[in-house]
Amino acid sequence: MSTTVELTFPFGRYHGTPWGRNVNEGAVDWPPAPWRLLRALVATWKAKANDLDDATVGSLLEKLADPPRYWVPPSTLAHTRHYMPDKDYLAGSAKGTDKVLDTFAAFSRQHRLYISWPVELEPPERRALQALVERTGYLGRAESTCVGSVVDDQAELPETGWYEPLGADPVARGSETYERVLAAARPLDFESLVEGTTAMRSQGRLVPRGTRWVWYNLGARPSQAGPSQAGRRSATTRRPSLPTVVRWAFSAPAMPALSAAVAMADVLHQAAVSRFYQLHPGATSYQLTGLGDDGAPLSGHGHVHWLAFASEPDGRFIDSLAAYAPGGLSAEEVAALCSLTRLGGYGYVEGFRPGRISVEVVGNSGQALPELTGPARSWVSVTPFAPPKHKRPNQTLQQHVDRHARRDLAALGLPGPAAVELHDPPSGSWLDFRRHRVRERLAAARLATGVRLAFSQPVAGPLVLGALRHFGLGLLRPDD
Repeated sequence: MSTTVELTFPFGRYHGTPWGRNVNEGAVDWPPAPWRLLRALVATWKAKANDLDDATVGSLLEKLADPPRYWVPPSTLAHTRHYMPDKDYLAGSAKGTDKVLDTFAAFSRQHRLYISWPVELEPPERRALQALVERTGYLGRAESTCVGSVVDDQAELPETGWYEPLGADPVARGSETYERVLAAARPLDFESLVEGTTAMRSQGRLVPRGTRWVWYNLGARPSQAGPSQAGRRSATTRRPSLPTVVRWAFSAPAMPALSAAVAMADVLHQAAVSRFYQLHPGATSYQLTGLGDDGAPLSGHGHVHWLAFASEPDGRFIDSLAAYAPGGLSAEEVAALCSLTRLGGYGYVEGFRPGRISVEVVGNSGQALPELTGPARSWVSVTPFAPPKHKRPNQTLQQHVDRHARRDLAALGLPGPAAVELHDPPSGSWLDFRRHRVRERLAAARLATGVRLAFSQPVAGPLVLGALRHFGLGLLRPDD
């Protein structure tokens, strides 16, 4: 039984320089070396997953220390050239620039990289690996945004075309198709996994302690002429892993209040749809528009939820925006979203503030929206919950909200909460929040109130419920 990780790269590029090579040599650490993989998992553990049990992660890393085998998608090498100013240029010399190559592996955004270790993990170790892989936002340099998961069904993996580690040094055979890559030595040295390169080189070492060179037959990689037969799946197999979230940081001279979440989300939606059609004339994006071919709103909630929120739990001003699509975002949709840099052009809209946006994360909800994902037993309103229908005359507000909250959760396939309580805002009133879109006139007609949901078991989010859920109303956050 083996353990396999699947990685996709939404931008279709991988940037990373092999150990011991200069950046201007134009070499790429593709596929990522075993040593790089281990250090990436440790970095994610320390920075984003310190809730995991130390002993479990330790035993997991011990099992993954042996070199894995790889299935690499068809790829090609490319580069861009950058001329960096040096001290002579800053002193006024026109020739004072240093050329730097940014070399990368380019491939289809839908293709997958498989990394497989010949080990079987215990259930706690497998859950820890899944958490680490899902929270790893990039591999190699920061430009190499990735989305990862642990493969559940080994039968879906390609049967041929795998690169296997070699047991002996092949250089003596005179072959030029073999490459050596850095891997962990045995026994595994945990301290070396967190040691920085500056500290290592200050001790006069050219390679990290606790490492060794291993050999792979990587010289005959497939070209980008087209997908190989081993990389294809039948129509009955599951879809490739797709990113579900693009998150931006928002900045403006006057930051918008949290009560303007619907206005900010609606303008973001309009800007994203406009940009998509600019970049892809004649194409259609049901995910971004939320509309079918007939122009009617789509049923279900797999298309994009446009969210505007404060990154801190007690924040009062919007500094983060996100496009959250449970059904996944295509490469073209991600490209359109990532090309947005500014929101504006709507004149005076109550609560809206024009400003700049910059992409922070492309990935799944655990990577991009950790403060909104949980899992948690208790969830509380960030923006008010608006029941989609009017209250019946014989119902109290509590009964009305309880009924529609449970119905919305059931439609998402989530268990009913043990309790639904009305929840007061930290300050002001929930009715201070904008409860209509930019072109609507329903401010006084749409009821909205805060809620607190208590579940008997932890539930994973993001949770967005009620009317205008696709424009930031009804957003909840974990409150355990």
